[in-house]
Amino acid sequence: MNWYTVIKDNPCWDGYEQIGMKEKNGKQVPNCVPIVKKSINRDIESIITDIEMLIANDADNNFSKVQYLQQAIDNLREAIRS
Repeated sequence: MNWYTVIKDNPCWDGYEQIGMKEKNGKQVPNCVPIVKKSINRDIESIITDIEMLIANDADNNFSKVQYLQQAIDNLREAIRS
């Protein structure tokens, strides 16, 4: 195994994984993110699903509550993207 094979197979440091590519200094480079973040994203997606179920099951259709929960979903989705 040579250095090229190692870089090709896993261009990221230990504890990081490649999620697509990003531009850095005008060049495309691997987008390496902490592996832990994937687990956190799954937790956030689970919370979003729970909030969406609360909205769907709200018999009163309390607009201010629904609006608040929708804003919470938007904030969580933004956290996932960053």
